[in-house]
Amino acid sequence: MSDRRSRCFKPLDLSLCGALFGDLSIASLFSTSILAVGDALYVINELRQIKVVDKHNRELVIDLLQSIVEIVTYGDRQDPLIFECFMECQVLAEFVRVLKISRKAKIEAPLLQYLSIMIQNMESEHAIYYCLSNDYINSIIAHTYEFDGGDLAPYYMSFLRAVSNKINRDTLCLLVKVNGDVVTSFPLYSEALKFAQHGEKMIQTAYLFGYAVSDGMVYQFVTTPPVSKYFSDLVHTLREKCVHLDGLVQATEEPCTHQRRKEILLESDKIVDDLYYFKDVLSVGDSQLSKVVTQNLLNLLVFPILFPLLQLRQSNDFHVSVVTSMYIVSHLLQVVGGKNIINSVAAVLLFPYKTSNLRDSSEGKATSGISHEQSFFNLLNDMEIMEVLENSASETAGEVNINGNHISGHLAEYTSSNSHFNSFPGDNDVCIERSGILAYICSDNPSVVLASLFLLLFLVESKDLESLLASMFGFSEMQDMKCFKKRFEAPAPGRICPPHGDSALVRPHGSVSSKTPPPPLEAAVYAPNTPHSAASSVMRVDCISPLTSSSPSTSSLLSTTAAASVSGEASSIVDGGILVRHMPQILNALLTVLASQPPFCALIEWHTGWFLRKLLILQGRELSDHNLHLFNNSYQKSCERLQKELDGCWFDHILDTLRDEWANCKTALKEPLQSKNPLFGLELVISQQTNDGRSTSDIAWKTMVDAVKVFILHLQLKAFILKGELLENPMLDLMSSAATDSGISQSSDLSSASFGSEVFLGSGIPCRIAFSNAGVRDIYLIPAARGLSGKLILAEKHPFRSQRGVVIAIAPLAGLSPKIDKDHQTWLHLWIREFDPISSVSKTRGHNPKKSNSAVDGRWTLGFPGAKACEAARLLIHEETCKQRSFVESKLAPLLQNNYTGDISACQDQ
Repeated sequence: MSDRRSRCFKPLDLSLCGALFGDLSIASLFSTSILAVGDALYVINELRQIKVVDKHNRELVIDLLQSIVEIVTYGDRQDPLIFECFMECQVLAEFVRVLKISRKAKIEAPLLQYLSIMIQNMESEHAIYYCLSNDYINSIIAHTYEFDGGDLAPYYMSFLRAVSNKINRDTLCLLVKVNGDVVTSFPLYSEALKFAQHGEKMIQTAYLFGYAVSDGMVYQFVTTPPVSKYFSDLVHTLREKCVHLDGLVQATEEPCTHQRRKEILLESDKIVDDLYYFKDVLSVGDSQLSKVVTQNLLNLLVFPILFPLLQLRQSNDFHVSVVTSMYIVSHLLQVVGGKNIINSVAAVLLFPYKTSNLRDSSEGKATSGISHEQSFFNLLNDMEIMEVLENSASETAGEVNINGNHISGHLAEYTSSNSHFNSFPGDNDVCIERSGILAYICSDNPSVVLASLFLLLFLVESKDLESLLASMFGFSEMQDMKCFKKRFEAPAPGRICPPHGDSALVRPHGSVSSKTPPPPLEAAVYAPNTPHSAASSVMRVDCISPLTSSSPSTSSLLSTTAAASVSGEASSIVDGGILVRHMPQILNALLTVLASQPPFCALIEWHTGWFLRKLLILQGRELSDHNLHLFNNSYQKSCERLQKELDGCWFDHILDTLRDEWANCKTALKEPLQSKNPLFGLELVISQQTNDGRSTSDIAWKTMVDAVKVFILHLQLKAFILKGELLENPMLDLMSSAATDSGISQSSDLSSASFGSEVFLGSGIPCRIAFSNAGVRDIYLIPAARGLSGKLILAEKHPFRSQRGVVIAIAPLAGLSPKIDKDHQTWLHLWIREFDPISSVSKTRGHNPKKSNSAVDGRWTLGFPGAKACEAARLLIHEETCKQRSFVESKLAPLLQNNYTGDISACQDQ
């Protein structure tokens, strides 16, 4: 038998599995004689002689299986006779038999591997159809495997994926069992579900291939219990990941912000992967499948998050913080989206406001009636979420369900008798006007403010949002107001104007040019059938000018007429969308974050500035006097904060930082809403950590960079409020002039001194310094400032040139803080910056810092011949430092002037 084996296998290369994937041509590896049908039959017969697979013949069986796969694959591509032999001999039946006769020989993994290779490389429809027929594949799938503690699972999942890749509408029937018009068994899918919680993503790909077949009976099977439990299990797993993420966000014992951020990023990536998988499932397009997935996401994830937040139901076993909740829902909308999910979330957010309006109508506090609210609740019934809301409210209040046929009357009675619609958790001072999501937008926590506002803005800008819901948010009203004001108001200093695109805002009121005739006054009033209002209750009527230069009485008449024309529409706006209605409070909340003292970190303020600019663009309304005052105070504080850094240890880097961060700030402010990652809300939580009181140069660097970033933000927002546009980078001209100025004294060799170079010792002060590895050395101290550059040079006297010295050490002038020792008046202590901003920036951009770059700062102690010499050295260092600081101040002076880009105070006076 061994002779026959060697005769048969001698020409066969057992590494052909790799060759099948393109390393070599299969045809070149096989001899025509060896691949004859007779030899193929011989290999099959050899396999049939095996009665038991154990450790003694395991390798022989593996060789036979591999040879069969190689021959069959070749036959499928090159020789139909060989493949016909394969079919006639029922070779797949032999694979099934080998699995059954194996006695702990661990033959399953190689068998599944070779089968996967064979199936993946089959090209002809005839071969695929045969391979999936006769229930052999189902038998292999349903075989009882022992997956515990071994590497069999990946091979099995790879096999399932290989089979699923070959499924289409014609071959699907070969893998399912049907009773009439109902699928009773689908082993490929059922067995794959057992690995739903496995970390290997290839199994999810197998599900997707099954969903993509577009077979109604299969969809019925996968969406019917108990098989449909897979989707609820998947959402429950997602919930567990959300809880884990929230634990990382809220952890207070972890001091390393970089490590926490890395862990949060990793955990959020897992959540996003799951969300994209849900999106892939929904993209299959089957209504039945989409409904099951959407209902599970809403009922098990979205509603359990939103209902406790809006106090529509008590919190259950799913506890996550407000910021994490907003992040999860926002990212779900951003990744998965879809009309059902977006409109369901919008309806839940509007529910507290609409029930309040309905209650007020029933009590006679509102005159507009309940028709608008009735339309809202009818929409909820159509969306099939009214029952969920009613049940949740009943669970909270202990009431019976509301009769959906009489929703208006019953709900009015219900909401008027239950206080859970009138209060809000975590805010004892909240009234009905600040309930729901508005209570979070007006929170004292900036992370909560921005995360909840992002969710609201994403909803109102979604193209899938129902027009009725959009009107209740007030987004369409704000668009109408912008169009109205664009026609009736002209640019004037101190007011935002809507010229084009994202700068379409309204400037503070002022007269319009008489050269441009206004539109007819009747244009101010929308037709009765216009769905949304076109004017704002705060609109200035003196913005409208006559056709020509008219007398004051004429202008007054026109203004009065315009005011009367729009008064009815304006009042409907105030009673309408919550965005329009509460815009002053929302803007006030954002400006309060900007003006907070002590100030928040630059990351929070930049995101706050983004939201402020976004809202100004959306609503096209001028800031109120109070909000202008808040911004002006915040702007002044940012200037003072930057000026304070001129006395810090990094003042020599302020100009460079301004230049570099200017473009970053402008990009951040103009970032589109759709591309903004909701993860920023979680990052803001950990960014609010304070340092432990240390005063190292790395902390001072971060403080300086934050001050510069906040100052740039306020300059840009000020320009946007006054002119409706962002500023170009002024630092490019300033830095070019700085380079010219600093080069005036380039003739001195001090400005270009480096380690080991020679310098002139004329202005140096002799002293001594002790190095740990070089003992005490006699040196000269030479401070030198030239424009933006400032250095402290330590040089040893040249052995042959009396007026020259060799540089042995250099330190920046900024941050030296020279101090004379109290006990030794001849000792001068200097603080040396050791932190490297360049390496810190590269680590930050890489988002993979292994540890915080908090280098210990250096200390130099210099000894002088006498106390007067020590004092003279201190004064000389101070004088040169002041020269360098004065140069930086001169370049910053134009930006720090109060009238740079305009005067906010003047706008406030108007």
